[in-house]
Parts: sequence; C-alpha cells; structure tokens
Amino acid sequence: MMRRRDIRSRMLRGSVMMQALAAAAILATTLCGITSMWYVSFNITSNSNQMGVAYMIGRRLFEYIKQNGYQPGGFVLPANGTTTNYYDLAGNDTTTASTNHVFTAVTVITTSNALETVTVTVTDPVSSKPLYQSSTYLVAFGI
Repeated sequence: MMRRRDIRSRMLRGSVMMQALAAAAILATTLCGITSMWYVSFNITSNSNQMGVAYMIGRRLFEYIKQNGYQPGGFVLPANGTTTNYYDLAGNDTTTASTNHVFTAVTVITTSNALETVTVTVTDPVSSKPLYQSSTYLVAFGI
C-alpha cells in the first residue's frame, strides 16, 4: 500500500513540473510578444518624427525660394545648379557636413527660358533614404 502512494506522489510531482514548464513557456512567449510590440511602436514614433522634421525642412526651403522669387541672374541660389544644406535633429541649419547632422537637403534648380524648376530632396545621410521630395515651378518676374 505504501508503494502505491509513492508512485502516485511521484506522478503528481512530475505533472506539476510539466505544468510549471508549460506556464513558463507561455509566459516567455507573452513577454517576447510584448517586447516586440514595444520595439515596433517605438520605431514607428521615431520614423514619424524624422519624417515630420524632413517635411518641415523641405517646406522651409521652398518658402525661402518663393519668398526671394525668380529673377534671371539675380536669384539668391544659382540659376542652374545644386545646393546642399545640412541640418541637425531639430531642423537647424549646420552649414557644413559634420558628425551631428541628421538630414541632408539637396536643392536642384534648372532654368529653361522664363521657367525655373526647383526640386528639394531631404535625405537621411546614414541610409541615403529620401524622407521628403517635392518640386515646384517659378516663372520669371512672377508672370
């Protein structure tokens, strides 16, 4: 009779160990899922912040160009050419390429007769991925 109790208690201990192992596996899987969700949400927030600053830089360049207007030979930027500006994380102009610049804005201006095409591209210098790109047209003397 004693023997049956020993066998039964050993079986119960074994089943408790299996239940604890299954519970630990479920808990580990849940924690992995929660961690990966946090990582994805953090990256989405970071990417949207980066896209927002890139948009702000691009729009600021367009407004600067429109404000100064297009007058043949008298434009602030070269009539036909490319200008590269560097910006930090807050969108402030750093004037030169340095280790703390986060955005590179390239402004391309092409002139044909009285029409000027302005293209602004803001990229991430690390991945060279364009974050913002847009074009507009300017007419000589606003006509």
